[in-house]
Amino acid sequence: MKITNKFNLPDTIMRAALIMNERYDKGNVERSVTQLIQPPRIDILRKAHFHEVEKDLSEEWWSLFGNAVHYILELGKSPDMIAEQRLYAEIDGWPISGKPDLIERHADNLYSLGDYKVTTSYQLTKDEGGLKSEWEQQLNMLACLFAMNHQATFKELYIIAIVRDWQRKQAQADLTYPAAPVVKIVAPIWTFAQQKAFLEERVRQHRNAEMLQDLGLPLPDCSPYERWSRADRYAVIRHGGKRAARVYDNEEEAEADAKTRSTSKSMYEVEYRPGKSVRCAGNYCQCAEWCDQFARMRQEEWQDDETNSEQ
Repeated sequence: MKITNKFNLPDTIMRAALIMNERYDKGNVERSVTQLIQPPRIDILRKAHFHEVEKDLSEEWWSLFGNAVHYILELGKSPDMIAEQRLYAEIDGWPISGKPDLIERHADNLYSLGDYKVTTSYQLTKDEGGLKSEWEQQLNMLACLFAMNHQATFKELYIIAIVRDWQRKQAQADLTYPAAPVVKIVAPIWTFAQQKAFLEERVRQHRNAEMLQDLGLPLPDCSPYERWSRADRYAVIRHGGKRAARVYDNEEEAEADAKTRSTSKSMYEVEYRPGKSVRCAGNYCQCAEWCDQFARMRQEEWQDDETNSEQ
């Protein structure tokens, strides 16, 4: 990966970023839990184009901040806690690994497993209960790896979310907003059989994608969920205004609302907002320029625009 420095940040930050990247070691395995959570297409393309990917140093800041948080919190562990210990297991012939942030053994011989996440208030409000499905999957896969090594039973899986953009006034005014800058989010605990089956399925998908890559065949497409896809929306806006009074998924409902709101002094209209794959369009996957699926989607969008302009 090539790290640029467009904003002329100090060399100390650059060196820290390079050192942290060099220190990461998933072990002699095929995949880590972090990789298995990713869509196989993204994981394969990142690996294939790793040395071509460009990322600015400013974008590495929150990753550095997250590593600093992990280091500081590791200082607070007690003797009955296991912090940052990498676990290994073999799933259907594939060696994999994962590193829980914290595992604690309780007096009743049950365990709890926690993971620290530096995140945003938006991430905690867009999903019910603040728990992303990827976080739930990660916690259960890590619990499965630990149980395979230690025959442990878990009483709690949780995320400690550090909200980097938290605002006190917003928390006081909005009940859906995180109540504090640090929030504990408890995740459902799957049965061991469910955890292992999920691990096996992720391994199967990634192994299949790697086989297709080796054969020069098309990779599996990312799903709409994996692309962070947003559907077409219809915004009801006051004529001359910018902010939507309400946004609908259905054009007819939006038109009816605009008609109801309109008066002789204040007219409302419907603004079409085309959907998009946010992850792809923003290159949050870091491999959009090499992705044939994204190229196909852009071609389809271009053809749709051409067709609409001719009508």
